[in-house]
Amino acid sequence: MSFKQARKLLDIIFIAEMVFALLGLALQDTFLKTPIFIVVVGLLFSLFYVSATYLKCPHCDSGIDPRLSRQATHCPFCGEKLE
Repeated sequence: MSFKQARKLLDIIFIAEMVFALLGLALQDTFLKTPIFIVVVGLLFSLFYVSATYLKCPHCDSGIDPRLSRQATHCPFCGEKLE
């Protein structure tokens, strides 16, 4: 998976996580609260997995900080262009 694809996947997972978190807040004291919490935790772990596994420079394999990955165009370690 390329760096740009990983960034898009992280955006999609983050939006899904926020939707489910807000849905969990809206459905207080119902039987759906526990499954929604499990989905939110699963999405959180998938965010960590994708950012640790795929937000890397394709040239030097250095990890890119997820907070800086949105505006990053070049690797801060080797200077090559991120694709």
